[in-house]
Amino acid sequence: MIEHGHFRPAGCGSCGPVGAVFTDLLTFVLVVGVAVSSAVGQEADPSDTTLASRNLDSGSETQVVRQQNVLPAAYPHRIVGLLSSGSTGGSLDGRLAWSALPSMGAEDGQWSVELVVEVSASSLLRGHRGGDFKVGVFGYVLSSDGSLVDHISQLGTFRSPWVPGVRDPAGLRVVHRLGLHPGTYSVRVVAEDTASQRYSLITAELVVPEHDPRRPILLPPLVEEARDRWVILNTSEEVTAVASVANGDRRFHPASRVFVLRGQTTEVVFAGTGWGINAQSTARLVDGNGVDRARLAVRREERPHAGGSGLLLFHTSLDAGDLTSGSFELLVSVEDPASGVSGTGTLAVEVLDGPTGVG
Repeated sequence: MIEHGHFRPAGCGSCGPVGAVFTDLLTFVLVVGVAVSSAVGQEADPSDTTLASRNLDSGSETQVVRQQNVLPAAYPHRIVGLLSSGSTGGSLDGRLAWSALPSMGAEDGQWSVELVVEVSASSLLRGHRGGDFKVGVFGYVLSSDGSLVDHISQLGTFRSPWVPGVRDPAGLRVVHRLGLHPGTYSVRVVAEDTASQRYSLITAELVVPEHDPRRPILLPPLVEEARDRWVILNTSEEVTAVASVANGDRRFHPASRVFVLRGQTTEVVFAGTGWGINAQSTARLVDGNGVDRARLAVRREERPHAGGSGLLLFHTSLDAGDLTSGSFELLVSVEDPASGVSGTGTLAVEVLDGPTGVG
């Protein structure tokens, strides 16, 4: 039986001891925020308290005017309330994806993890008629004992249209990188249009597996970066093991789903560790009824990584081809004939007839 990294959406009611700690932790952050606010005579504003910021030319490729990292104590009170509420949802279309690889040069069992918060353009730009607007992404990563491991905080100022020459950009991706040891973590994130206060509240459980060169692991997928349709903000410029999965100038990030436009090809990579050199792989697209609609070629690539065991990358390319528009699932199966171990990785796929603002 293969071991997988897991990413399970969950409400606070199913978070166990992690969820129970959220209220106490965020109450503490709220108290700190109030103390900071009282000192200056007003509620803490993330546009005022930052760790770092940078201004970009408004005529640049992604139309990002300003990008800021926000101190947790400066989270607006409404954001703290949402993060501690135990609920999920909202009027924005927000999703969260992740993947991981053993850290480069690390011998302590730590994994290099990328979290990606996605917000669709169709929901985010609704009601905006041009000019600058701000989007805030705030959140926490907690360990299974409720300890704060990391925080996610990014405030971006954008100018519409986001991507000149693209009528319907896909949306915003905020890429957050961190190092995690094997274990179970709880992630809770709010993405908000600060002017309208419309938001998406996302909760998920992230399970980082133990790394054993003798135990096969197939990790969540990485999807080719589409900078011509997504606005991408990186919370740091650090190059991690996940970010290093590249082919020339093509970069890959975790994604909750992939949208394939007619006439375009999108590459997907599933990374695995602990597989034998004779591991075989297949890929297929199935429809909502589980019926095979396409068989896809898989290219295998071996990479060295920390710990001395080989990292296998299973590449496949998605092309709409003769498929009708609709929802599909990509299934990439790997089997080691010597040991009989097998496993399957999955990714939601949407085939589109033309440009769209949802992905």
